[in-house]
Amino acid sequence: MDTSVLADFVRIPVESQYKRGDISSFEKVCADILKIELKSNKKEDVLAALYSATSIMSSPFTIHEHNKELSKEMPHMLQGLHNNYHDKTFEFINKITANSFLKNLHHDCLSIYPKIIELDLPLRASLYYDYTDTNELGKIPARVSTSDFDTCNNFYKDLAEVFSRQLTLLAGLNNLVKRGDYDLFDNSIRLNKKLAPIKYFSSLDNYANVDLGKKIGAIDNSFYIIDTHSIDNKIRNGIAHYKYEYKESTQLITYYPSKEGMQREKCYSLYFIEFMRKTLLLFREVHSMNHIIKSLLYYRILILGKDI
Repeated sequence: MDTSVLADFVRIPVESQYKRGDISSFEKVCADILKIELKSNKKEDVLAALYSATSIMSSPFTIHEHNKELSKEMPHMLQGLHNNYHDKTFEFINKITANSFLKNLHHDCLSIYPKIIELDLPLRASLYYDYTDTNELGKIPARVSTSDFDTCNNFYKDLAEVFSRQLTLLAGLNNLVKRGDYDLFDNSIRLNKKLAPIKYFSSLDNYANVDLGKKIGAIDNSFYIIDTHSIDNKIRNGIAHYKYEYKESTQLITYYPSKEGMQREKCYSLYFIEFMRKTLLLFREVHSMNHIIKSLLYYRILILGKDI
């Protein structure tokens, strides 16, 4: 994509106009920058334009075929849930709509796209990892240009927070697929060794409060395969507690993820290029999960005939 077009997305963020409900401005920007024409102002046509825009915005950083496959398979999965577990599926969609969880999560996802465009330059080098074994590069202190490490650091934190909430959505859908009830986790997850219920896995609401590191393991044999290489709790914990150091001369990052009181002894180090690779992979996960959100929005509009 032309870098001038990327700059336009930061200068005139399409997602902000959509979130504000300013459809006329949204339509104009889509037409002027992307040459995307809205068929109408119906919700489904606005969503179609929105997801065309986010796909173009993210195209330098994502794997198109993976997202294409996900977009094709999700409607089939939802059709199966609609036919086999209609009442619980209807209840699930109504629940996450009535409490604004789906809307808020969708808007949080949209806020990510302008941020990754702003990090276009430091992310470029990490794309080379797509074409080689990461072990082959090893611990290389590559000089990747960045003027503000904290911006990159905060972006990873934002991605992790959004992804954590996306996992709640994924867990609910996976519970429906496996057991026909969005609240029902597998017995191996929801029961302890004495076969007593574990509070955090007694319902989807309680699961939403679980730390990111424990959320992934509670989704049994998921229909969506999570790239666990993108999730690094040591980095996330270090960022969350402001326990990290960055040496600009070598671009070495040192995180202190453990709870050690006032001490800083247990550390975890990696080079900036490795950190940006993890950032890229996590963005891809967030973007892919956004396609699941898209399918749920269409399901509510087109199948249930409800507003979003």
